[in-house]
Amino acid sequence: MVLRLMLPLMAIMVLSGCGTMADMNAALTPPGTAPSASSAPTGPRLLTKEESDQQSHAQWKAEEEKRQVEAARRRADREASAHRGRVYGLTNGITGKMDQPPHLEAMDTPSDARTTVVKPVLDLQAQLRQYDADAADKLQARVDAWSAGVDKQIADEEQCRQTPQCMGDRIALPLCDSIADRRDAAQSIAKERSNPGGVVDLSVLHDLGERIQQDNAAIADLKRQYAATTHRPFSEGSCK
Repeated sequence: MVLRLMLPLMAIMVLSGCGTMADMNAALTPPGTAPSASSAPTGPRLLTKEESDQQSHAQWKAEEEKRQVEAARRRADREASAHRGRVYGLTNGITGKMDQPPHLEAMDTPSDARTTVVKPVLDLQAQLRQYDADAADKLQARVDAWSAGVDKQIADEEQCRQTPQCMGDRIALPLCDSIADRRDAAQSIAKERSNPGGVVDLSVLHDLGERIQQDNAAIADLKRQYAATTHRPFSEGSCK
């Protein structure tokens, strides 16, 4: 009965343009009836202060965790870079020392090389092993072979010093070099004096003359050493 009475009213409202769906819903709602949930106005609910604070704290916590992760990553990168640099430095220090000749002939006691030459390399290798065992393992075979090689050179040097012929041959090398240099200087003087133009560079002649004097002094000293070592005089004809 109510619906039959309301329909003409709804038609009048629609035709007149004065009604909306909400108005029609209100017209259909019996008096004393609460509006349904579907007809209630909808929209975002305002947060309470406590909820807003919780949300802000959660955002801050998430950002702080991101900052901590990034800081940890940067710290790990720095540590890895420092590690690589340390390994590189130790490795280069070891190989650099091994690449240098021990110069045993200049030592008063060849066996001192075990302390002055070998030990520093072994100490660096021990440091490398404490710092990076894998890097030390890669070098170990080379270090062992090098150390054994130095031991052999020490033994050979000690044997050479007990053999007059070996020591004589060693003295003969710089002796022959000085003889050859004196000969070259004398030839240069002769060439300068034979200048077709008759012009002689006195400065050049002076320098060549001093060079010959230095060679003569070295030759005389080395010949004395050779005779004292081999118990026979040195023959310049033995120079190649």
